[in-house]
Amino acid sequence: MNRSWRTVMFPGLASLDLSPEAWEVLEHQGSLCAEASRAGEVYKLRFRLDGKQQARYVGKNDGFVDQIRRELAQLQAERRSRQRMRRLDQMAKQCLRSTQRQLEPLLAMSGRAFHGRAIRRQRERGKSV
Repeated sequence: MNRSWRTVMFPGLASLDLSPEAWEVLEHQGSLCAEASRAGEVYKLRFRLDGKQQARYVGKNDGFVDQIRRELAQLQAERRSRQRMRRLDQMAKQCLRSTQRQLEPLLAMSGRAFHGRAIRRQRERGKSV
């Protein structure tokens, strides 16, 4: 992702003067945190870079805070989508394994068995095909 594209796509985040490394880190992690101060509640963008916590002051303007929140969610959306797909894939595989285990005894009674995921008729012992 080049710098000018980021500036156009995420003008709020671009205004926080983030390094290229910070942009890459924010695609994976980072959050907007509210903190109490003498001026009232203020927001900071927090993330870890090279093991050290970083913070960028966002301010207290509700419109700007919402813009940063939306842009951060959009920046992280692809990764979160991939994580959801991995979890759903794992759940589907677990369901298939469980179903296959439940069906094996019933198939055996009818002379059939799983060959991978396909159901095949079992050969009778001693007979060639």
